[in-house]
Amino acid sequence: MTSIQQSTLGLARISRLSIAVAVLAASLGARGDSAAAPALEPRVLGIEELFHLDQLPRLKSSIEVGCVSSWDRTGGNDDGFTGKYSFIRKEPDGLVIADLQGPGVIYRIHTPSPTDETIEFFFDGEAEPRISLKISELFDGHHAPFLAPLVGGGVGGRYSYVPLAYQKSCKVLVKTKTFHFYQINYARFPENCVLPSYTNPPSDDFMRGVEKAAALLRQTGADISSYLVPEGTHLETKTVNASLAPGNTVPLFESSNPGRILGLKVRPASALAGKDRAILIRMTWDGAPEPAVLCPAGDFFGASFGDPAVHSLLLGTSNDTDYAYFPMPYEHSARIELVSERTSGPAIEVQAQVTFAQLGKAADEGRFYAHWHRENPTREGIA
Repeated sequence: MTSIQQSTLGLARISRLSIAVAVLAASLGARGDSAAAPALEPRVLGIEELFHLDQLPRLKSSIEVGCVSSWDRTGGNDDGFTGKYSFIRKEPDGLVIADLQGPGVIYRIHTPSPTDETIEFFFDGEAEPRISLKISELFDGHHAPFLAPLVGGGVGGRYSYVPLAYQKSCKVLVKTKTFHFYQINYARFPENCVLPSYTNPPSDDFMRGVEKAAALLRQTGADISSYLVPEGTHLETKTVNASLAPGNTVPLFESSNPGRILGLKVRPASALAGKDRAILIRMTWDGAPEPAVLCPAGDFFGASFGDPAVHSLLLGTSNDTDYAYFPMPYEHSARIELVSERTSGPAIEVQAQVTFAQLGKAADEGRFYAHWHRENPTREGIA
């Protein structure tokens, strides 16, 4: 796999943070003493979100997050195959596939079948499109600002993660009589949100944002801890060598001060692999009676059927080392442990490295949660 392919996989993982391992559970994480909470940098929207990973824990300010797609409105399987549900309305020039009201941002565009038909983006009710490209050109990586690795292809089709902001509205039209498969993900913000619309040609600031995001994505597999905190924040690292015997627990990190976890690496990854999923990772924030994270360690780092399977920006496996780079803020205490549910066999020798900063959870930040459920035998009718 090339570095560009790895980078694009990293970007795809950003938009699917809930994939098998992690959720920034904002709805559960807003409690706490706001008077003691640190002041963070102002919230950013649009292109800057792609490289300001320090803002991942921030509670979302949008009032609506949605997707316009070619799904079968009857609940059947005609999800774009005939094109019957692949547009909102017909206009003289073609098919309108999205008509979004602002302020808002289009964050992702996806299709498994790019064609040479023209796609146009009309901003704020204007009569002329600010973007007009062949659909294939939108994803080929050669037409600014739609440049690799923010656009590209992988399993499942072509994608663009170039954020397109609009203050009043954005209409997307395809010049064709029949269209098929597509998805457009967007967020809508409060009416008083000032969100300058995308300009054509893109501004210098916008293109600098594209370059910064691309540079970050090309670091897939590397330590990106410094991106998870405001610039200039002091980072600390703790290394632990531990022997985990069957039925035992070993601590990887413990703190009784405000802070946030930024990076976690555990090796050898092979020690955490296996379909039995008997080695768990457990994280507890702020003395809570229940852990915020409790799941097989391999699955937490993206394993599939017990084997390492992911190599992305935020989590995965590289050189027999599992890694995860999510900002995990806490108010006053944190504990990370490895737990063995094995009943026999030799102890496993592991080495862990935890990167953290003494920057406590802000009032408008959520906590990090990840849960996994095992039931054998399963019970009919019980989820």
